[in-house]
Amino acid sequence: IVAAAVLKPKHLFAVDSVQSRLDQAAKLGAEPLNFMESRDEMIERVKSVTDGRGADIVVEVVGLSPALRTAFDLVRSFGAISSIGVHNAEIPWSGSDAYNKNVRLQMGRCPVRSIFSEAMEVLKQEQDSLSFLFDNILPLSDAVRGYELFNESKVQKVVFQV
Repeated sequence: IVAAAVLKPKHLFAVDSVQSRLDQAAKLGAEPLNFMESRDEMIERVKSVTDGRGADIVVEVVGLSPALRTAFDLVRSFGAISSIGVHNAEIPWSGSDAYNKNVRLQMGRCPVRSIFSEAMEVLKQEQDSLSFLFDNILPLSDAVRGYELFNESKVQKVVFQV
């Protein structure tokens, strides 16, 4: 969200079902949309601010087939989906669906080496707004507890100290 906000898009949405993450997204400048409350209203909200087209770009970070399907439903025709979640399922639409919508799909890992210096600049500029990422520092001996907290959506991130 921070990386997208730096580019100053006209509209920036964050889609999730975990309220604490939606609250954090709002603090970072995105309009939160809870897909568990109403999928249809979520899609209509995006279309309402894009003259009925849908989002130009959707970044999918979950790695689950339903999240990728949501990205497809939110993106406009001739739009782009960038999926950086690690997927283990099939693509949740047909080839003809993608062809008819003319969607660009990019999947895979972030090219860390090529964007590292740019990412570090964003981190420097936005470090105060990103401090929440580093508020759960645990010793490595508490790794099990850290993973449990994360799995229960009680924390955003856990940093293990060695």
